[in-house]
Amino acid sequence: MSENSRLATIDLGTNTFLLLISEWRNGEIHTVYQTAKIVRIGEGVDRSGRFAEAPMQRAMECLKQFADLAHEYGAQTVLACGTSAFRDARNREDFIRRVRDKLGIDIQVISGEQEAEYSYLGALSNKRHLPEPFLMLDIGGGSTELCWGDRERMQGRLSLDIGSVRLTERFLNHDPVLPEEVQMARREIAEALGQRVAGGKIFKQKGNNGGTFLGVAGTVTTLAAMHQQVEPYDPERIDGSLLPLAAVDELIDAIARRTIAERRRMIGLSPKRADVILAGALILQAVMRHLERESIVVSDRGLRYGMALAYFQTHS
Repeated sequence: MSENSRLATIDLGTNTFLLLISEWRNGEIHTVYQTAKIVRIGEGVDRSGRFAEAPMQRAMECLKQFADLAHEYGAQTVLACGTSAFRDARNREDFIRRVRDKLGIDIQVISGEQEAEYSYLGALSNKRHLPEPFLMLDIGGGSTELCWGDRERMQGRLSLDIGSVRLTERFLNHDPVLPEEVQMARREIAEALGQRVAGGKIFKQKGNNGGTFLGVAGTVTTLAAMHQQVEPYDPERIDGSLLPLAAVDELIDAIARRTIAERRRMIGLSPKRADVILAGALILQAVMRHLERESIVVSDRGLRYGMALAYFQTHS
């Protein structure tokens, strides 16, 4: 691939599909265009183990828009990666075949390890100034990843079977939520952390009590936008900003006492994320407390940038 050739990378998350169109110039990724759509392909997958027809239809419509945008912006190659919901859905091959036949896009279902590595490299792709080592938190709709390493590579990871969509479907069923529902969600998060991240010692032993604690994906970027009162969403204002634990605590209190309709009017919160933001925020709060972190550096970059970086480095 020559300099200035354009690539489209698509992150098919449980809750959100993200499109990046980028160029490779002077050994760096340059953003040409990016957008995100809340599709919720993973709706009901935790319960049924299958993609339902309505989410698949939403996903097809979104991917058609993304394919048109890739063509409009002159992307010569389109890469798409499916993550947690695709790994869980027994009928994923039916959907993948439908997308291939109708849109010509081949969806690759990647492992949790590959997803974490792409997200890690993508998050760091424009943050050369941050001190090593790095600890990265990626809260998704179906799962949550903790990864650590240096600037060159990810050295380890833990995957937790908790995510904003999964926890919302399991526990947060009233509107507004009941205090006991929030407590059940907190217990589920605490159990997952306690089983896999005992006292945070694994990170401290590997030197990650210093360095940089970094957060990626929609929960963290949305909470940062709410904290800073940024609307419409502006990646340049959010990327690299600092989100304090105290602000997360305040936002959880504000979100939990509101109905979903009231949440939709909160500045910085996408209306389509209003029902799942509380669960994501509870995960973030629990991890920060568990690891004794008073703040987190927010990255607007993630999986889609890591996919692009890996492709450009291989083909340039």
